[in-house]
Amino acid sequence: TDGDGNFLFPLLMEGTYALELVDPNEPFLEPGTNTAGLIEGGSDTGMVPADSDNTITMIALPDDSDNINNVFRLIPEARIGLAKSGVIDALNADGTFDATYTLVVENFGLEAVNNITVSDALAGMAPALGTLSTGLPMQKGTYRIITAPSNGCGTGNAGYDGDANDDISTGGTLAVGATCTVTFSVQVFPTDDRVDGNFNNQATVSGTGALSGQTTEDLSDDGTDPDADGSVDGDPTEAGENDPTILTPGADPEITLVKTGDTSGLTAPFQENDLITYSFLVTNNGDLTLTNIEISDPLIGDANIPTIDSLAPGISETVTATYPITQPNLDDGEVFNEATVTGTDPFGREVEDASATTTDLPQQPGVAVPKTAVISGDRPGREPGFCDRHATCGR
Repeated sequence: TDGDGNFLFPLLMEGTYALELVDPNEPFLEPGTNTAGLIEGGSDTGMVPADSDNTITMIALPDDSDNINNVFRLIPEARIGLAKSGVIDALNADGTFDATYTLVVENFGLEAVNNITVSDALAGMAPALGTLSTGLPMQKGTYRIITAPSNGCGTGNAGYDGDANDDISTGGTLAVGATCTVTFSVQVFPTDDRVDGNFNNQATVSGTGALSGQTTEDLSDDGTDPDADGSVDGDPTEAGENDPTILTPGADPEITLVKTGDTSGLTAPFQENDLITYSFLVTNNGDLTLTNIEISDPLIGDANIPTIDSLAPGISETVTATYPITQPNLDDGEVFNEATVTGTDPFGREVEDASATTTDLPQQPGVAVPKTAVISGDRPGREPGFCDRHATCGR
């Protein structure tokens, strides 16, 4: 080869020759339009067969002449890759959840890529996100865009809805080896059967090679690296590099009950039908609002205990009820019983908790009753004023 990288075949005999391009063993190269050369200082010669992309035939080589400019063209493939990650930002009390998607585009080719378009269809039946919400409050099985796409990979689409209008951004350009990032946020209201289910989604990217005019595209892989197999080979389409991005909300309802008894209002000593005041402290320790909260206590009677319409996450409420003690309670010296609380989350799932308490009724000192003996007469043989151990006195 010469200093410009041209192949030279010197000292050939006069004749007709053919050139064949062997496999350069370089990935991502496509055959271009080959060109037959010419006799230096003379006419064109040679032929590029229509059925071959790696030969030039009929190359005439007269005596003492050079045949030049026989060209085999190899065009690098335009290559672009896409990764998509999703993070749940909030589990809302009404059962919806907020999530942010981040999409990273990378140019793996040897030329700039223009007209980059990133698209992401969200709507559809499971495992997609559901139906586009048409208003508030949202209905189960719907989603809505809460933060429009950013401008990181061209111009973000302010009207993006993931349904009929599913282009996130358009008009982007990436230099060789460059990356760009675009983000947007959604709110999703799962159906009852998808509270713990996965919401799967993939985006696509396409662009045009600035020199080759080739169209390049890729289906997103889960994560932040468009070429995530660790080989750094610049091929984002290999097996294992087109996995969907999965959101798993996992909201957990939880309720607790603490029951205590107050005997401060009882008489002294305790008497039958004295009232013990019981307090029921109910707390929502879960992620979701609970409704239809009821306390069951067989000792007091469910109808005698107030209900609670709803409790937001982290909120507590106390209700009270009274119980008249019975003679068997006094005989036992205590009152024992257990109460149960139940509540329902936005997806119809019921949660419960129980709390037992023992209220002591200790025996109290009685009232002393004086005893008086009245002597109506003397017994024979006793001296007056004498009393024996049976309280029999004489005078």
